[in-house]
Amino acid sequence: MNAAGSTASRGFLLGCILVAVAIALACAWVASLEWFSRDDFAFLARVQRVDPWSWRAVFLPFDERFWTFYRPLGMETYFYLGFQLFGLGASGYFAVSLAFHFASGALVYRIGRQLGFDLRVALVTALLAVSREPTLGEIFYGSVFHFVISVFFTLMSITCFLEYAAGGGRRWQVASCLALGLGLLCNEVNATTPALLALAALGRRRPERRFARRVMLAVAPQLLLVALYLAFRFLLLAPVAMPTVYTLGLHPNVLRNTAIHVLHVFGGIGPLAVAALLGAALLVSAPDRRERARLGRLVAMAVGWTAVVLAPFALIPFPQERYAMLAVPPVCLLVGALLDSFWRISGGRYPRAFEAGLVVAVLASIPFGVLAQQAANPRGDAPRRIIRAIEAQQPVIASNARLVVLYGTPELAARKQAVAFRYLAYNGMVVDAVYPETTMSMRFHDLSQRSPRNAIRPRSFYFQLSPSLEVERADRALLDHELRRGFESTRW
Repeated sequence: MNAAGSTASRGFLLGCILVAVAIALACAWVASLEWFSRDDFAFLARVQRVDPWSWRAVFLPFDERFWTFYRPLGMETYFYLGFQLFGLGASGYFAVSLAFHFASGALVYRIGRQLGFDLRVALVTALLAVSREPTLGEIFYGSVFHFVISVFFTLMSITCFLEYAAGGGRRWQVASCLALGLGLLCNEVNATTPALLALAALGRRRPERRFARRVMLAVAPQLLLVALYLAFRFLLLAPVAMPTVYTLGLHPNVLRNTAIHVLHVFGGIGPLAVAALLGAALLVSAPDRRERARLGRLVAMAVGWTAVVLAPFALIPFPQERYAMLAVPPVCLLVGALLDSFWRISGGRYPRAFEAGLVVAVLASIPFGVLAQQAANPRGDAPRRIIRAIEAQQPVIASNARLVVLYGTPELAARKQAVAFRYLAYNGMVVDAVYPETTMSMRFHDLSQRSPRNAIRPRSFYFQLSPSLEVERADRALLDHELRRGFESTRW
């Protein structure tokens, strides 16, 4: 029986649909509970304060830029249009991110088919791509949207290029360049896309005479586009100092960071080891030399793709889960290549058992626990408590008031709470985003340090932060004890 020619059963297709629906519903559930956090507030405040809004200043910031990076489509446009449509309803923003994320899964399926995967394997590969922990752990954070949409445009550029390489006509090359151009406006990392196109060409078919020359000619338009973008980005736009924390360079953690990002996608050392052993066994046991060569090309494509997209982030001194999002498609295509090769080598025997195994494997790999944990402890819950505490005092708090959140309990130094508190303190801009029309401001004051003379000011309102990050009006006895100098009894 020819494995490539076998067809999927209705039960398998129904199973894939149910798995996709389960993932989508779980994501929608978490999205309904989350709110904004961290950088989200800076952009929300920005899009409300700039009046009139200038698209020229967003896309052509020759004089001044709002922040270090140039990602006008993936950040400023996202938050501006999001605010016009959803206001401060965070679930609307997350719905947009999820829509692009699941659309990327459809593109992974299409690329899998273009690489010759069996339909069932391509479907499973797509399901794996939309259910990896790096994305599901970060997608409920608005400022990560530029990574989500970068993945989408990268995949769009690749699938259009593969269609062009298969003789689809120049319109597909134009579409590939257009997707690349849009991707560059979302994130600078898309400058690596021409290398990914060349790797995809390698995975698609056996290299022939002058293969490298033909590939270089085929990706020449994309290379030119990237060169023009880099010249525009770094020579014409207003320079902005890069934070030292993002300084690129060779350091002892380069390999460690890469390994951490890859393990995030695989879900641990166990799945990675299983994939490595399966790949080695298939390369050794494949009776057909052409199948060994095909699998070797696909593995080389996926490994090269992963290395290219992670290389810039490996040079940053610290790893972050969001960086691993870019490696999700190639890693899933690598797993798909192994499954497809196994199916071919086995001769297509026991197709229904193969289908059942695929569905079970996908279900077992879905990090529902991660989503449940996020639902139990929404990232945006802590800053939302600040707003609730403020609104509980309305209309007492004046538009020019200062809000002082007192903290200093030892429990906040605990490892788990320290991270949550850091995000809360980072969200001092939450007031600017929610009340942009006022001069109201917020500061955090550590009670473990001696109070400076200017800690007490007219029109200040004091809240206290508990170890559980609950925010409530400060107790009078606490203020009498901690803030004696300059304290006004009428302003507590």
